[in-house]
Amino acid sequence: PYHQPEQPTPNYEFIMSPPAAPKPRLIPSGNSTLQRALIFVGGLVGLIIIAVIFISLLSGSGTNTAPLVSIAQQQDELINVATKGTTQAVNQDTKNFAIAAQLSLTTSQQQLLTHLKNLGTKVSPSELALKHSLQTDTQLTNAQTASTFDTTFVGIMQNQLASYAQSVKVAFTASKSTSERQLLNSEYSGAQLLLAQSKQ
Repeated sequence: PYHQPEQPTPNYEFIMSPPAAPKPRLIPSGNSTLQRALIFVGGLVGLIIIAVIFISLLSGSGTNTAPLVSIAQQQDELINVATKGTTQAVNQDTKNFAIAAQLSLTTSQQQLLTHLKNLGTKVSPSELALKHSLQTDTQLTNAQTASTFDTTFVGIMQNQLASYAQSVKVAFTASKSTSERQLLNSEYSGAQLLLAQSKQ
């Protein structure tokens, strides 16, 4: 008998299961020179940003504020001495010098304390007073008793102003901040003006 040959069963799987879509690439394959250049520039910028963040983390809190705190303390002692001069000096020129010193140094100290606060360092009144000298206070008291207050006062102010100006100069040389150097330069000039006035 005659047998009809079997027909192959059609394969419809390609219709039922469409081919998987290609996975998207996070980074372009870089088939063109422009794409490769963009990838290189982007990677370089990323490395620079990471390096800047890393350096800022290392140096962000590295500002040494101790010399500035010490200067503020010197200012506080000078203000303390100048205040005594405003009430106890006999000669009017000495009184005028004491008043000028008190006002100038108070302003300079306020500016420095604001700068320190911006750097994250807050100085308490008790810390500011650490350089107040009992010996100096006693010397002024004895001078008033001996009627030599003006001469003693001016001599003490000159010595302290010279020391203060030197501290400001050292801090200015060590500073890398433009705004801080401007502030210290102003305070140094103020100290020099007061020294000149004390010798008139």
